[in-house]
Order: sequence, then C-alpha cells, then structure tokens
Amino acid sequence: MDQKKLLIGLLVFWGALLSYRALFSEGPQRAPLKYVKGAVQTAAKAGRNSPIKIQTELLSQEPPPLPAEVKNIFAPIPPPKPPAPPRAVAPRPVPPPPAEPMLPPPPVITGPTPEELALARARADLAEIRYLGFLDRGNGKQEGFFSRRQETVIGERGGLLFSRFLIRELSSSVAVLADKDTQAEVTLQLSEGRNQ
Repeated sequence: MDQKKLLIGLLVFWGALLSYRALFSEGPQRAPLKYVKGAVQTAAKAGRNSPIKIQTELLSQEPPPLPAEVKNIFAPIPPPKPPAPPRAVAPRPVPPPPAEPMLPPPPVITGPTPEELALARARADLAEIRYLGFLDRGNGKQEGFFSRRQETVIGERGGLLFSRFLIRELSSSVAVLADKDTQAEVTLQLSEGRNQ
C-alpha cells in the first residue's frame, strides 16, 4: 500500500513539473539569418567600390632577365680553402759557447774481472745445493743425497755433482763441495741443510 501511494505521488510530481515547464517557459529564441540561402549577388556588388582589382597590364610585361650566374642550391659544398702557411720564424742568434770549466778527469771505475764474476756465479750455484742425506753401504763406499732446484742426485767422495761440482769431503753430518773450474768451496751440513 505504501508503494502505491509513493508511486502515485511520484507521478503527480512529474506531471506538475512538466506542465509548469510547458506553460511558463519560453521557447528557443530565434534570430534572423545573416546569410540568406540562394544565389550569390556578386554582379551587383562589382559595380560598387570593389576591393579586388585585377591588373592585367602586369601580364603583358616581360619577366626580368635571369642573373648571369645561377646558384644551384643542391650542389655539394666546395671544400674549404687551405689555411695560409705559417710565417717563417727568424732564427735566434747563436749564443757564444760558454767557457769550459776545468774539470778533473773522471775517475776510472773498474768493474769486477771475469774471474771474479765466474767465482761469484759459482758461489751462487753452490748456495742452491742442499745436503739431504748420508748412506754408508758398509764396504767403504759412502754416498750422499743432494738436491738443487727440483733435481735430486746421489754422489760419492771424489765424484761430480750436476756435472760441475766435486765432492771433496763426505761424512754423516758434513759435505764439502767445490766448483771444478773456479775452486769455490762450500760446506753443507746435514742437520740444518744450510750452507756455510
């Protein structure tokens, strides 16, 4: 029931609103057209002061002559001119040579002799050798184990090590080696493996 009353009230409200608008509102305002449909009246206006004038006398004139040199705007640009050569620089006057001071003669430096160099090289090579062990075979033959860098060899008294060093003395604790060319000598101890 309440819905019917609500629906009737809503219809009455809309009806009143539409009738008020129809009765009291004005229609759209109308204005006269600025341009009337139909043919354009250009002939009538042509007799009056027309702003457009065609000057036909300009058509009978000859065009101005073309310039003597025609520039092609699509032509490649010419390379730039090379720069001017630099100006020659005047040579400076040569100053007189300075007076030579009296210096004492340079001292004569004497380097090591070839024998001294060979001796130093032999000592450096002997310093690389290590005495690793001792073996007594019991029949009077004693052998020692030696190494230099990554190479290990076995030698006996009076023999050569690394084709260059002579074993002069060999015991269970000490080995004495000498270079066969320079006679440089080194004593190796077994316990410490250090050269003397």
